[in-house]
Amino acid sequence: MLQSHLQERAAFTGQCLALDDEAVYSEDGSNLEPVAGPNHLAYIIYTSGTTGKPKGVMVEHHGLCSLKLMFGETLQITDQDRMVQFASLSFDASCWEIYKALFFGATLYIPTVATILDYQLFEEYMNKHEITAAILPPPYATYLNPDRMPSFKKLITGGSAVSVEFVKQWKDKVMYFNAYGPTEASIVTSIWTALPGEFEQKSVPIGRPIANHRIYIVDAYNQLAACGRSRRIVHRGRRGGTGLLKPSRADSGEVR
Repeated sequence: MLQSHLQERAAFTGQCLALDDEAVYSEDGSNLEPVAGPNHLAYIIYTSGTTGKPKGVMVEHHGLCSLKLMFGETLQITDQDRMVQFASLSFDASCWEIYKALFFGATLYIPTVATILDYQLFEEYMNKHEITAAILPPPYATYLNPDRMPSFKKLITGGSAVSVEFVKQWKDKVMYFNAYGPTEASIVTSIWTALPGEFEQKSVPIGRPIANHRIYIVDAYNQLAACGRSRRIVHRGRRGGTGLLKPSRADSGEVR
């Protein structure tokens, strides 16, 4: 499926449907019978995680249900939003961007690599298409000026730590959220919402678990850790990941 002016550029040799051709909408318009259930595979995406060795994570449909709740209730996404797909398709943040638009009937814009690599061009692209929501890596968003993007209303960061200075740069200009989660947890496990007013914390939180998720802070023996002790995060809940496509020995030490 594509727009008619792009048909000559498509290398696909099968049947193409032009989305702007009214004739293709003359067939049966009823909904298709459901063929996929909550435990069926939704997609496979690769991640190196902490091991440095690529592994295919198999994510099921029910893992995306918690995302939809968070998109609607926390991010307040509607069909009026315009999103930008910043992430590469090899990164699970791209699934966040795609499903966020599909769930609510919003519009997804896909800039060129050249546009993304130029901060000024990217800001101009955001303005031209009146983008309202985006998930961006903090090191990139640091070089953007919210005052030059008046239509931009919702910024979500993820993938790396956020500085206090960054939060102060954005929180009074847009609705700002900081998200965290491994790929195996269907993209995100927790999210933090910045509130208006003074931000006096010394570090930026990763927030609280989203619906159907739990987070535990444990020690090396998987016991709940006391404050100030060496600890790690353990995620529990309807993660939506049915397993690894090709598990390796390196994965056996990971806690999920």
